[in-house]
Order: sequence, then structure tokens, then C-alpha cells
Amino acid sequence: MLKGRCHCGAIRYEMTAEVVHNALCHCSDCQRHSGAPMVGWAMVPAERVTISGEPAVYASSEHGRRHFCGRCGTRVCRRLNVLGV
Repeated sequence: MLKGRCHCGAIRYEMTAEVVHNALCHCSDCQRHSGAPMVGWAMVPAERVTISGEPAVYASSEHGRRHFCGRCGTRVCRRLNVLGV
């Protein structure tokens, strides 16, 4: 089990250590969102992630929703809406 939290502790997450895919992304969307030249990320099925607290959500693209702490601004996750629902 992997655990983490935002900087202020208002948002916490747990997920299984079984990662489906990981990458270093350097697309312009990730660069703008992070303010960095690249972002490291790991993909796990949504049912294997538990988020406590109430993250703010930003629709960064047609299919992606970025979740972050509305208090301290820490990025928590990006969820894909691949089924269009």
C-alpha cells in the first residue's frame, strides 16, 4: 500500500503498489499544470485508489480532470474519463 498527502494534510490518498503503467510526461498540458519540464506519474485503476478529503477539480481537457488541494494547491491526481460519462 502506498500512502501520501497534500502539503497541508487536508487531502490524503492510499493506493495499491501494483502500478499498471508509469511514465515521465513532457506534454504541454502537464508542463503548464506543473510549472515543470516534465511530470512523473503512475497509473492505477480508480477502484484501487482511496482519496480522503475534498479535492478541488479542474477540467484540464475533454477527458482529464485534475484533482488538487484547494487549500495549499498540491496536485493530487489526474483522472481520465475514457468512457465519456
